[in-house]
Amino acid sequence: MFKHISREINNPKRIYGLDLLRALAVCIVVYEHGNFILEKASPTLASIRIIDGVDLFFVISGFLIGGILLRGMTKEEKINFFFVKTFLIRRWFRTLPNYFLFLLINIILIASGLASGFINKYLITFFVFMQNFFKPYDFLYWESWSLSVEEWFYLLFPVGLLLFSFVIKNRKHLFLVLTLLLIVFSTAIRFYKARHQDYTYETWDFWIRKLVPCRFDSIGFGLLAAWIHFYYKKFWLKCKWPCFTIGIILFSVVLCYNFNNSPYFACTAYFTVSALAAMFMLPLAEQERIYNGKTGKFVVYMSLISYAMYLTNLGVTGALIINNTRYWEYPWLYYLLYWGGTLAFSTLIYNYFEKPFTNLRDRFT
Repeated sequence: MFKHISREINNPKRIYGLDLLRALAVCIVVYEHGNFILEKASPTLASIRIIDGVDLFFVISGFLIGGILLRGMTKEEKINFFFVKTFLIRRWFRTLPNYFLFLLINIILIASGLASGFINKYLITFFVFMQNFFKPYDFLYWESWSLSVEEWFYLLFPVGLLLFSFVIKNRKHLFLVLTLLLIVFSTAIRFYKARHQDYTYETWDFWIRKLVPCRFDSIGFGLLAAWIHFYYKKFWLKCKWPCFTIGIILFSVVLCYNFNNSPYFACTAYFTVSALAAMFMLPLAEQERIYNGKTGKFVVYMSLISYAMYLTNLGVTGALIINNTRYWEYPWLYYLLYWGGTLAFSTLIYNYFEKPFTNLRDRFT
């Protein structure tokens, strides 16, 4: 029945360690978004502090996209418009169908009164990924902020490679310089904004965490990992356990220092440390390619539908529950429905919509 999922779960080329990180990231996001139900059932479980799942997604994305670009740069005689166009077409077939499908779903749910939010003249910004480029938004399709960051990165980084290639001929140096510029740029923006805004949670969440220019560095650390993996493979293979240890330490720092007890750190270096922690997980994860039994297959399954889960859990499942049920009367039941509905709907989306569109990209490149 679910042929696309079955085929991918049994694909021997999949890297289980990366699947595990991706599955962990989406589970963290779904857990955080479902706390409005869980806090009614178990305030203790709802209060557990965990790492930011979106930071994990950004770093993994940078690592995978960086690998694609580096391999493509090696194969091509030169970086040109065709190189950029091919990359963008393949990315857009992977990301845009789901994005616009869920944008439409969110509009329908709000228009029909089944979900909270409102539709105004700024709706057009969602169609060109400008909803959180200069200023934040808070009226529709809330999870789209991170997709806007990703899409601008997909456009700007390969175009940057093309433009800078006229100045920096060595491709190894070209990729590294542009990556470091990306990291420094976003970090500097955050430090600048932190000096000129008040330290409230809303400021941190909307004007720093969810603003496009402030978040490119998280993807940049994934790019840096891809560069190290590509050019210094022996070092990459040897350092997996020391890097993993450093990653755990850095994640501990992130958990100990958050907005509640260190607002300046949260507005500035928090995202740097979080992304570095995720980056240090990659050498071990990338080398873990074998999984066993049903647990391993379930992890791969969660990884496969993670994009659909990310878009489903808050704007669809969560929205329907919080706006149309008395979930506080039977919180455990609705919490199970929240997870179950998210998994079921995401599975359908992946198998019958997302994967068929992804398969089309080979016809256009």
